[in-house]
Amino acid sequence: MSTESILAFAPYVLAVAAALLSLVSDAFATRRLAVWSAAALLTGAAVAAFVAAWKLAPADLGIIGAGGAFSAGPALVFLAGVISLAGGAAAFESRPQGGAGAALIALGALGAAGAAASTDIVATFLAIETAALAAYALVASARTRPGDEAAMKYFVQGAVAAAIFVLGIAAVLAMGGGTSLAHINAASKLGALPLIGGVVMLIVALSFKAGAFPFHSWVPDAYQSAPAEVSAFIAAGPKLGAVAALGLTGLAIGGSKEVGPIWATLVTVVAVASIVFGNLAALRQTSYTRMLAYSGIGQAGYALLAVAVFAPSAAVIAVGTYALGASAAFLAASAIRRARPTWDGSISGMAGLAAREPVFCAAVAVAMLSLTGLPPLLGFWGKLQAFGTVVGAGKWWLAAIGVLGSVVSFGYYGGVLRSLYFTDAPVEEETCRPGIAGLTTVIVAGAILVIGALPLIIGSQWMVRLFAL
Repeated sequence: MSTESILAFAPYVLAVAAALLSLVSDAFATRRLAVWSAAALLTGAAVAAFVAAWKLAPADLGIIGAGGAFSAGPALVFLAGVISLAGGAAAFESRPQGGAGAALIALGALGAAGAAASTDIVATFLAIETAALAAYALVASARTRPGDEAAMKYFVQGAVAAAIFVLGIAAVLAMGGGTSLAHINAASKLGALPLIGGVVMLIVALSFKAGAFPFHSWVPDAYQSAPAEVSAFIAAGPKLGAVAALGLTGLAIGGSKEVGPIWATLVTVVAVASIVFGNLAALRQTSYTRMLAYSGIGQAGYALLAVAVFAPSAAVIAVGTYALGASAAFLAASAIRRARPTWDGSISGMAGLAAREPVFCAAVAVAMLSLTGLPPLLGFWGKLQAFGTVVGAGKWWLAAIGVLGSVVSFGYYGGVLRSLYFTDAPVEEETCRPGIAGLTTVIVAGAILVIGALPLIIGSQWMVRLFAL
């Protein structure tokens, strides 16, 4: 086997090993070993995928791609899994089903990573449904009535989306030949009605997986009801996989004069609606995690702007930078609950915490500002890639909508900062240290700050190379 093949497939082998080893460790050893073995192997998978993204030229290896964005997208998914496991280690270890939860995150990361690199829509379906099944179980792992209801709602709607996805695959097969992106590219130039119908169904199914409007109704309940460390992964990994899959499918269709404009129009409508709805709905929220859920709908819209102009690399960068900020933001909820046991989950309930935990709250501030898109933080470069690509395609008005959405988002992200820094804390309260969730939040925020500064120091050529297609 060549070095290139080893680099291409090593991340997925390590992810499978992470899921299996965590299950075995949970059954025969301890939950702690299950959690940390999964985290260690997913770390190896992320490193291997980043090396493959840097070393290998982007290439289709059959049903999966490797090199460039084909590997950088999966690397970010695996990294989201590591952040969730490391930051939520104490929570996983304390729950009877914690070892199984670690295995589910590894399995979900495997599925989402596969979807982000798949070059065949049947493989995309299998990968993204693997991630979805893990996500259903993870939402239900809270073992609360709201969690059970959110998981059931997510599962039922997900089953409908899966059925629509299968119908879309059937429509593509009706054109004859195979289901690879290369075949879709050739078939799209014929502009036949079955393929157009299939394209519409693929957009609907993958938009649901990405949590975009109007296929978003599962998002707020799932993100709010699931344990915070679980939401940290669900908000990042599966969303990244779905957006990348949409981007790759759109790239295959983009050259068609018949199907391409239909794709662009539909994705544009979903993107703009997601930005408008997500940001306005987030402004009305008083719950911290529910606010993050609605903001995630808007963030999906920013990435889909790049998908609408057939620029999957820019879309992966946009959703990838969001994924790191969202992971830190959701983990912060777990840390706050530990630091302030009486916290009711509201934004106002975070009042004055900065006076007691200045380093941790500075990390939360970095995550909020990165999600807003302020320079020179990492989130700024993700939005710059998406908006710049849209402007380059001659659709400056879409970029203007994206910028306005980012301005509006400061209203609710800034509300968190106002509560942390400019509102007095309760006179008497029981406080603890934020624990490992707080430490992980600080580390991720540091990475957001340092990586965000790199383009100012060494230029952005490394980013273009890493996410090339």
